[in-house]
Amino acid sequence: MGIGLRGRGEVLDGDEACRIVTRGHPRPGSGSWAGAGRARPSRGGGRPFPGYCRGMTTEPKDSLEDLDPFDLFDAEAARLDRYFSGLGEEGWRRPSRAEGWSVRDVLGHLAGEELYNHACLDDDIDGFTAMLRREGAGEGFDGFNAWCVERRRHLPVAEVLQEWRRENGDTRGRMRALGRDASLPTFAGPYPVGSQTFHYASEYATHADDVGAPVAPDEAAARARWRARVGVFVLAEQNAEARAELVGTGGAGDTGSAGNTGDTGSGGNGGNAVRVHAYGTSQELSLPVFVEATVGRLPEDHPMEARLRDALRCLA
Repeated sequence: MGIGLRGRGEVLDGDEACRIVTRGHPRPGSGSWAGAGRARPSRGGGRPFPGYCRGMTTEPKDSLEDLDPFDLFDAEAARLDRYFSGLGEEGWRRPSRAEGWSVRDVLGHLAGEELYNHACLDDDIDGFTAMLRREGAGEGFDGFNAWCVERRRHLPVAEVLQEWRRENGDTRGRMRALGRDASLPTFAGPYPVGSQTFHYASEYATHADDVGAPVAPDEAAARARWRARVGVFVLAEQNAEARAELVGTGGAGDTGSAGNTGDTGSGGNGGNAVRVHAYGTSQELSLPVFVEATVGRLPEDHPMEARLRDALRCLA
C-alpha cells in the first residue's frame, strides 16, 4: 500500500510518490489495490491507497450504472465472513494465494487496511500519515501491509475477526449512506464513492478467491461478468496501454481459464468474453482469464505474454 512517505517521514506529492511505489515488477501473488491509480505491491495481498495515483484521462464507455457497487461489496464481505467463520486452526494456517501470506494473514491485512478506509471517510489523511510515522509502519505499501499483518499475527484470531467485521461493516454502511455520486477524499484527491466501492468489491472478491472461499455454481457466471466489467472500466479510466470490451463469445485467441471465478455463462449485460486490444493486436479472453489478469493472479505458467499481463493488471 503506497503511503507516500520517505524514510525520514516527509510526505511526497502524489506524482512523485507514484513514481517511487511503482518501481520494479510485481510478483504474481500481489493483491488487489483499490482506487484510481496503478501503484502495485511487490508481495502479499495488499493494495495501494484508493485514488493514490492521478493520471486518469479516459471516460469509460461502460458507466456500470446498472450495477450496485454497495450490494457487490456486501456480497463479497459476506462470502469472506462465512468462510472465515467456519475455519479451524489448521484452516487459518493454510497458505493463501497471496504470496507469503497465510489465510490468517489475509484477515489481518483486511482488518488493518480499514485504518486507511476510515481515514478517507473521516477526511483525515494527514492524521493517518502521522499515525504511520508514530508507529514506524515502514516505507511504502509493503511496509504498511507488513505492519498491519504483523501487529495482528499474535492476537487471538477471534479478536482480529471481530475487528474486521466491526470496522468493515462501518465502512460499508458509511459508503452506502454517502451514495455512489458523492466524493471521497483520498491521497490523490477526491474520487467518486461508487467507483471506489467497485474497487473495494473487486479486492474482496480477489481475496475471497485467494483464501478459497466457495462460489456457488449459480452465482459464478454473474460474478465473473461484473468483475470483468469493472476491469474494463478501470483500464479505460486509467488510460492503460490495453483496451478491452465485452463481447458475445470466446474466440480462438482465448488462452484458457484460471482461478476460482467459475463458468463464464452467457446473457446479461455485455457478453461472456472480453476482446483485448494491445500493442497492435487483438484477442479474445474468457471472463475468468481476463479477471485473473486484471488482479495479477494468472499462474506463472499461463501462456499470456508478459507485456500483456502487465498492461491488463489494473486492479492489483
